[in-house]
Amino acid sequence: MNILSAFKRGKGGSWTATQKQLPTWMQHSIVPHLDAAREYGILAFRPHLSACQCHGQGQGGPLTVTFATNGLDRHLKKYLASLLFTAEPVEKEIGRVPLWRLGQLINTSKSDLTFIGASKHLLQHLPTRNAILLPRNVDQMLDVRGDWEDVLKRFHTTVRRNELRLVRKYGYEYELSNRDADFEIFFHEMYRPSMRTRHGQQAHLIPYEKAYRTFKNGVLFLVKREGNCVSSGLCDIAREPGVVHFLMEGVRQGDPQLLKEGAQSTLYYAITRWANEHGYETVDFEATEPFLKKGILQHKRKWGLMVQVKSPKRIWLKIHRSTPAVDQFVQENPCIIIDKQAELQGLFFTDEPDNVPAETKETWAKLCEMPGMNGYLIRSVKDFLD
Repeated sequence: MNILSAFKRGKGGSWTATQKQLPTWMQHSIVPHLDAAREYGILAFRPHLSACQCHGQGQGGPLTVTFATNGLDRHLKKYLASLLFTAEPVEKEIGRVPLWRLGQLINTSKSDLTFIGASKHLLQHLPTRNAILLPRNVDQMLDVRGDWEDVLKRFHTTVRRNELRLVRKYGYEYELSNRDADFEIFFHEMYRPSMRTRHGQQAHLIPYEKAYRTFKNGVLFLVKREGNCVSSGLCDIAREPGVVHFLMEGVRQGDPQLLKEGAQSTLYYAITRWANEHGYETVDFEATEPFLKKGILQHKRKWGLMVQVKSPKRIWLKIHRSTPAVDQFVQENPCIIIDKQAELQGLFFTDEPDNVPAETKETWAKLCEMPGMNGYLIRSVKDFLD
């Protein structure tokens, strides 16, 4: 079947979908209070955060960092540590810190940095002066409404010029499958190897059972070249009316050559085209960490995706002192922050914010060229020190 072929639309629903079906005024006035009540209910049963201090070698030298999380986010500390340290740090457990003692933890910290991961309903009570607030993840969405030509215009020029050229060059085709044998090949020979290749030890793999349940109620795309399947993607179409959730993907054995030859790009194109032709409103490419140089975020950016924050989870960051390791970490990891007007902005660090070359500013601006972003800021570490 040709890449431009059409397929039958699926249906389904969820609590998220129920919220979206409510009148707009209820979504804005009532649902946030219900979400807040839920978060406070969780805090009532778990009125503490689990804290530890990690010491190790950063890119620029020795580094000591305090982490405090609500215990429900098992991956946050591990992910941040992979950015901060060059090797496994030495961890010292601080223990459970009651919420009312968070201020003491922050003010008496002997660390270079403090990260607190928790709900926005908790973190809004922490000091905002000289602190940095990041979303735990940013979601990337593509509006696929309208004529296909309108959707194509939302792609960046590089996608239209390079990625779609590869689709034509290699004669890719795609089909949908509900065969268990195809799911087994996708999960074991494409998804898992690709995740391991891309993320290494930081890979967060969706469990087999959960993926299989999604497969039975979703859509499995198979991209083929000369009759052989080279990439696959699994989408959930039952979670939310009008939205295709693109959950999992992979190329055969995580082969980087297939990526260069457009096997993954064809998958993006196929899902987007299929969703457009079958009356869906949005393709949700799911969440990624809020760091602007992250490869997957920038790859998706080229497809014209809008960034937004759906999760109430946040990361609160305090810089206690300027050291070579701290300076290098923040300079090499520009991030997306939530400003005081609740808008998303890029944040770039440099030693001399007033003397940034024009070509560097141009590069930074391109990293932030996503619908949903409200420009970017240039700061030095000193701007955030008390």
